[in-house]
Amino acid sequence: PEIWEATDGRITHFVSSVGTGGTVTGAGRYLKEQNANVVIVGADPEGSIYSEPENMHPYLVEGIGQDFWPSAFDPEIIDRWVTVSDHDSYGMARRIARDEGMLVGSSTGTAMCAALVVAADLPEDAVVVVVFCDTGRNYLSKLYNEDWLRENGLLDETTAAIAASENRPG
Repeated sequence: PEIWEATDGRITHFVSSVGTGGTVTGAGRYLKEQNANVVIVGADPEGSIYSEPENMHPYLVEGIGQDFWPSAFDPEIIDRWVTVSDHDSYGMARRIARDEGMLVGSSTGTAMCAALVVAADLPEDAVVVVVFCDTGRNYLSKLYNEDWLRENGLLDETTAAIAASENRPG
């Protein structure tokens, strides 16, 4: 009810990454009861069983996507899937932390990337709500560790050099 009320019922798209499926199923069901035209978007890492069951493979984004179907998840609620690479998910989470001052996790990066993909094709009066579902506090040794990112192919050397030069005093 909070999302519906906060948008005065004008929400057109709801974007959520999918872990257990509880958030997207519960919120999506409620929003569809209010307006059947609300588009429910599942944001998913490349390789997850949810969006690409025929192309499952390991991925680094944690807390979302699965290799099994949780009982809390109703896949029928999803109108559209947007898959996001590990590279883009991690990069977006770091961008949100840097630009917005919000310490988020990689699954929030996945959701935000999906929201931007969806929003790119919408009219100006569309109302897109995206769920920021995790904190980056649990991922300091990975998501916010440049050595780990580099070891896992998630940090472009150019990006690292720019970030280092921007953070130098003087």
